[in-house]
Amino acid sequence: MAQPDPRKKELIRALEQDRRELQRHARGIRSGADFPTRVRRNFSAHPAGWLGASALAGIVLGLLKPRKRAKPASETSPRTPGFAPLGFLLRSALEMGKPFLLQWATEKIQGFANREFQGHHQHQPGQSGPTSAPSSRSPS
Repeated sequence: MAQPDPRKKELIRALEQDRRELQRHARGIRSGADFPTRVRRNFSAHPAGWLGASALAGIVLGLLKPRKRAKPASETSPRTPGFAPLGFLLRSALEMGKPFLLQWATEKIQGFANREFQGHHQHQPGQSGPTSAPSSRSPS
Protein backbone atom coordinates (compact mmCIF):
# COMPACT_ATOMS: atom_id res chain seq x y z
CA MET A 1 0.00 0.00 0.00
CA ALA A 2 1.34 3.37 -0.96
CA GLN A 3 1.78 6.13 1.59
CA PRO A 4 -0.21 9.36 0.89
CA ASP A 5 1.98 12.07 -0.53
CA PRO A 6 3.01 14.58 2.21
CA ARG A 7 2.43 17.38 -0.28
CA LYS A 8 -1.16 16.19 -0.79
CA LYS A 9 -1.78 16.21 3.00
CA GLU A 10 -0.39 19.74 3.18
CA LEU A 11 -2.67 20.90 0.36
CA ILE A 12 -5.77 19.37 2.00
CA ARG A 13 -4.91 21.06 5.33
CA ALA A 14 -4.35 24.41 3.57
CA LEU A 15 -7.70 24.06 1.71
CA GLU A 16 -9.56 23.33 4.96
CA GLN A 17 -7.93 26.33 6.64
CA ASP A 18 -8.78 28.61 3.70
CA ARG A 19 -12.38 27.31 3.70
CA ARG A 20 -12.76 28.14 7.43
CA GLU A 21 -11.28 31.59 6.84
CA LEU A 22 -13.66 32.25 3.92
CA GLN A 23 -16.63 31.19 6.05
CA ARG A 24 -15.53 33.54 8.82
CA HIS A 25 -15.21 36.42 6.33
CA ALA A 26 -18.64 35.62 4.82
CA ARG A 27 -20.22 35.76 8.30
CA GLY A 28 -18.53 39.12 8.90
CA ILE A 29 -19.80 40.50 5.60
CA ARG A 30 -23.36 39.25 6.31
CA SER A 31 -23.40 40.80 9.78
CA GLY A 32 -21.94 44.05 8.43
CA ALA A 33 -24.62 44.25 5.74
CA ASP A 34 -27.46 43.76 8.27
CA PHE A 35 -28.10 47.47 8.80
CA PRO A 36 -31.07 47.29 11.23
CA THR A 37 -29.18 44.97 13.58
CA ARG A 38 -26.12 47.21 13.45
CA VAL A 39 -28.20 50.28 14.32
CA ARG A 40 -29.90 48.44 17.23
CA ARG A 41 -26.55 47.30 18.61
CA ASN A 42 -25.07 50.77 18.21
CA PHE A 43 -28.07 52.40 19.92
CA SER A 44 -27.83 49.89 22.79
CA ALA A 45 -24.13 50.61 23.18
CA HIS A 46 -24.39 54.43 22.92
CA PRO A 47 -27.93 55.60 23.83
CA ALA A 48 -26.83 59.02 25.10
CA GLY A 49 -25.04 59.78 21.84
CA TRP A 50 -28.07 58.81 19.74
CA LEU A 51 -30.51 60.78 21.90
CA GLY A 52 -28.23 63.81 21.98
CA ALA A 53 -27.76 63.74 18.22
CA SER A 54 -31.50 63.44 17.61
CA ALA A 55 -32.21 66.34 20.00
CA LEU A 56 -29.58 68.45 18.25
CA ALA A 57 -31.04 67.60 14.85
CA GLY A 58 -34.50 68.58 16.11
CA ILE A 59 -33.21 71.92 17.38
CA VAL A 60 -31.40 72.67 14.13
CA LEU A 61 -34.46 71.77 12.05
CA GLY A 62 -36.65 73.88 14.33
CA LEU A 63 -34.40 76.90 13.89
CA LEU A 64 -34.44 76.74 10.11
CA LYS A 65 -36.47 79.58 8.66
CA PRO A 66 -39.64 78.19 7.10
CA ARG A 67 -40.44 79.29 3.59
CA LYS A 68 -43.39 81.59 3.10
CA ARG A 69 -46.57 79.96 1.91
CA ALA A 70 -49.30 81.54 -0.12
CA LYS A 71 -52.38 82.29 1.97
CA PRO A 72 -55.50 80.31 1.12
CA ALA A 73 -58.39 82.27 -0.36
CA SER A 74 -60.44 81.83 2.84
CA GLU A 75 -57.87 83.81 4.86
CA THR A 76 -57.65 86.67 2.36
CA SER A 77 -61.42 87.17 2.04
CA PRO A 78 -63.11 89.33 4.69
CA ARG A 79 -65.05 87.47 7.36
CA THR A 80 -68.67 88.07 8.07
CA PRO A 81 -68.87 89.37 11.64
CA GLY A 82 -72.28 87.87 12.50
CA PHE A 83 -71.24 84.20 12.37
CA ALA A 84 -68.64 84.13 15.18
CA PRO A 85 -71.16 84.35 18.06
CA LEU A 86 -73.41 81.81 16.35
CA GLY A 87 -70.52 79.31 16.15
CA PHE A 88 -69.67 79.88 19.80
CA LEU A 89 -73.30 79.37 20.87
CA LEU A 90 -73.67 76.20 18.79
CA ARG A 91 -70.44 74.74 20.14
CA SER A 92 -71.44 75.58 23.73
CA ALA A 93 -74.89 74.06 23.30
CA LEU A 94 -73.42 70.85 21.95
CA GLU A 95 -70.91 70.63 24.79
CA MET A 96 -73.62 71.14 27.43
CA GLY A 97 -75.99 68.70 25.75
CA LYS A 98 -73.38 66.00 25.21
CA PRO A 99 -74.23 63.93 28.36
CA PHE A 100 -77.94 63.98 27.49
CA LEU A 101 -77.28 63.03 23.86
CA LEU A 102 -75.05 60.14 24.96
CA GLN A 103 -77.65 58.87 27.41
CA TRP A 104 -80.42 59.10 24.81
CA ALA A 105 -78.33 57.29 22.17
CA THR A 106 -77.33 54.58 24.66
CA GLU A 107 -80.95 53.95 25.65
CA LYS A 108 -82.04 53.73 22.01
CA ILE A 109 -79.26 51.28 21.12
CA GLN A 110 -79.92 49.14 24.21
CA GLY A 111 -83.63 49.02 23.45
CA PHE A 112 -82.97 47.98 19.87
CA ALA A 113 -80.44 45.33 20.96
CA ASN A 114 -82.81 43.94 23.62
CA ARG A 115 -85.66 43.65 21.13
CA GLU A 116 -83.45 41.99 18.53
CA PHE A 117 -81.75 39.52 20.85
CA GLN A 118 -84.85 38.62 22.87
CA GLY A 119 -86.65 37.76 19.67
CA HIS A 120 -83.85 35.42 18.57
CA HIS A 121 -83.38 33.69 21.92
CA GLN A 122 -87.02 33.07 22.82
CA HIS A 123 -88.34 31.94 19.45
CA GLN A 124 -87.40 28.32 18.80
CA PRO A 125 -87.83 26.76 15.34
CA GLY A 126 -91.10 24.83 15.12
CA GLN A 127 -92.86 26.99 17.73
CA SER A 128 -95.50 29.56 16.89
CA GLY A 129 -94.09 32.22 19.20
CA PRO A 130 -92.13 32.95 22.34
CA THR A 131 -93.09 30.82 25.32
CA SER A 132 -91.85 30.57 28.87
CA ALA A 133 -90.49 27.30 30.16
CA PRO A 134 -92.30 25.79 33.17
CA SER A 135 -90.56 26.38 36.47
CA SER A 136 -88.79 23.38 37.97
CA ARG A 137 -89.06 24.83 41.49
CA SER A 138 -91.92 23.74 43.68
CA PRO A 139 -93.89 26.40 45.51
CA SER A 140 -92.91 26.71 49.13
